[in-house]
Amino acid sequence: MKRIVFALLASLCVGLLQAQNPVQEDPLFKKAQKLQEKGRYAKSSETLQWLFDQGKVEPEYLMLHITNLIALDNFKEAFGLLNTSIQRFPKSVKLLQLKALILSEMRRFEEEAEVWTQSLGVVSNDTLFHHFLGNRGMAYFRSGKVKKAELDMRKAYAFDSTHVGIVSNMVQLEYRLGNTSEAMRLLHKAYAMDPEEYATLNNMGLFLQEEGNYEASAKWLERALELNAKEAYAWSNQAFNYYKLGDLKKAEKYIEKSLKLDSGNSWAYKNKGLVLQAKGQTQEACRQFDMALELGYTNQYGDEVQKLKQEYCN
Repeated sequence: MKRIVFALLASLCVGLLQAQNPVQEDPLFKKAQKLQEKGRYAKSSETLQWLFDQGKVEPEYLMLHITNLIALDNFKEAFGLLNTSIQRFPKSVKLLQLKALILSEMRRFEEEAEVWTQSLGVVSNDTLFHHFLGNRGMAYFRSGKVKKAELDMRKAYAFDSTHVGIVSNMVQLEYRLGNTSEAMRLLHKAYAMDPEEYATLNNMGLFLQEEGNYEASAKWLERALELNAKEAYAWSNQAFNYYKLGDLKKAEKYIEKSLKLDSGNSWAYKNKGLVLQAKGQTQEACRQFDMALELGYTNQYGDEVQKLKQEYCN
């Protein structure tokens, strides 16, 4: 979990930390940033400590220190410091974003939604407000609160229908609501906006899976993996294609890769159960189905795993 969290934060926090702020002109802060970029996380935090000792405690410095702690696997300390930092700087949008992202990776989606609500009370910029609204909608969506999700996501889309991320989120919403034709229309819109966007390619693969066109689906997902091999879901989705195509060995290989990237991926456990059942390992398959349920499969995707358990495990 810690490695995955930092992989996400390392890419997103760069943008947050690059906002124009005179605090960031401090040479020690710049040195700490460069040390983090080189993977020297302990040294980066040692440099930041000089700033803290001088009474220079700013959200940007704290964020850099927190991400260093995450990279060093001091996750408990990092999360505790993050909460303390937010108490000290309750209106720091950057710290709130950081907490929401971590909670998302921890699959604590209801708590994530609460943080986005707190963030919405701080921001005044219309664009930022609506993007945070969309983020809260996705947190609701992942926690199974689809009606709340729909309200936020439709407002975000009405404000900005040109952002490929917002459009991609709407694809998932419309599909979950059973509006398949609208979901497909939005998916093609997202693809026209950015044909190299991972989520769009992944969703294309999933739609083709639903149609039973597993070979075509595999081609789209292979493109998605070429663009981003660190996303667990494309590996799991591709595993399902190989399962359906009868290549169980390759399916297992892709599932294990997915779980290595994200051990909390309930979708992968469902697919692993299907592969094991196809191999005649029913008892172990049922354990995988139980794991998928424990990790919140139903809230995110529906009652498919319960049906699989009724068919194979009773």
